[in-house]
Amino acid sequence: MPITRLTPTEVPIGVIRPRSKLRVVFGKSPRFDFEAGDFVIDPKDLTLVEGLENLKQWIRKALGTPRYAHPIYTWQFGNEIFDLIGTSLMTSSAKALVNQFVREALLIDPRIKEISNVETSIEEGNLYVSFTVTTVEDSLMSLTVDLVG
Repeated sequence: MPITRLTPTEVPIGVIRPRSKLRVVFGKSPRFDFEAGDFVIDPKDLTLVEGLENLKQWIRKALGTPRYAHPIYTWQFGNEIFDLIGTSLMTSSAKALVNQFVREALLIDPRIKEISNVETSIEEGNLYVSFTVTTVEDSLMSLTVDLVG
């Protein structure tokens, strides 16, 4: 019988989970330097990020990871925006797909209640997406992420 890898925050596709009954923990994780491509280490150990900064880091990782590309991640993690590379990303249909892919990538996290105000732009050949995240604690975060630059 195959082993299914599920973390505590993941639910198989098709299972509806009432968010109101969840106890959501924002938690801690090792701080990742996206520019350097490595974890941040002080002289002795990894440094940690927690709370909303932890969520921001998870969002950046989820949007920077192609879905299905790495066997270490479940098929729910990541996004399909990378499939659009080579197409005209400024058409209304491509923008709608980016909007959909951002929502799909982020709403799997139980800390996130809503994604709104999704806008895309291309600057110097890089695709940026700006959006607002509403957490289950009703905190708002406005973020801009370089998706495929």
